Amino acid sequence: MIKVYEPLEYYTRKEQSGLFLAGGIDRAPDWQKNAISYLKEKYNKMNLAVLNPRRSTPFSTEDYNARTEQVEWEFMHLRYADAILFWFPENAPCTTSLFELGFWLNTSKVFIGINPGHYKERSVKTQVDLLNKSRIGIKVVVHSTLEDTVDSAVSFIKDKQRCKHQQD
Repeated sequence: MIKVYEPLEYYTRKEQSGLFLAGGIDRAPDWQKNAISYLKEKYNKMNLAVLNPRRSTPFSTEDYNARTEQVEWEFMHLRYADAILFWFPENAPCTTSLFELGFWLNTSKVFIGINPGHYKERSVKTQVDLLNKSRIGIKVVVHSTLEDTVDSAVSFIKDKQRCKHQQD
């Protein structure tokens, strides 16, 4: 079963693997809604926590306390997630997401998708190519559809769950 968490609901990592939906929120379409619908349609029997930083009730960016709570929630849940899906929707600035991608890129739990034509497409692909040339083992792939990015992240989580069950 898929359970969606959003700020300020807290995921505890006890009974479900976690997938964080990183990517554009400000001035971006609600791509998270599409990702969640796709997950529920294709992977509904999977025991998965979807960590969605887009609030169903937005707050004013001038509300310092709400902004701080948001950043703290995202920071904690990025750490807790078994996989982080980065999606860069068409022409959304994604400033915070680019910062987070830089922070998490050299881990094995990052899955990237970028809408073709996004103004940072070439920069993201160049950074990933440079990382892949310097890395042994897992290579990062930049997907061009949200569905392919979701499928890649879910496949990683399933493999991780399989390995865990074999150890138990």
